[in-house]
Amino acid sequence: MPLYTYKCHRCKTKIEKITPMLQAKAIIKCPKCRFNAVRDFAADRVGAKTDSDFTSWDVDRYQELKNANKPVHRPVLSQSLGLVPGLNKIKGRDGRQYATFRNEADRNKTLKRLGLADGDT
Repeated sequence: MPLYTYKCHRCKTKIEKITPMLQAKAIIKCPKCRFNAVRDFAADRVGAKTDSDFTSWDVDRYQELKNANKPVHRPVLSQSLGLVPGLNKIKGRDGRQYATFRNEADRNKTLKRLGLADGDT
């Protein structure tokens, strides 16, 4: 079983835990202060003997944790813009087409570019 390294952001405690790969978590509770301890991928990488020991799944989880403190922007759907050409669209369960945007800022930028919104949005 692999050895995973975690680091607590509050008390800076380094935790090493031997866990089966399928049960490894990205965040655990620090035994010292009960705050979240995040997996330290850099420390895990030092123990890897080959590149195959450090899988693409680890890289994906590292990127996910790296961006964990950034605000989440939920996708925006717009039924009223579903018929506008040149926009990304999906078909809803109700059979209608919806225009899709990455987030509200992307929606406003796209509408401004198409001339469908005033400069204040």
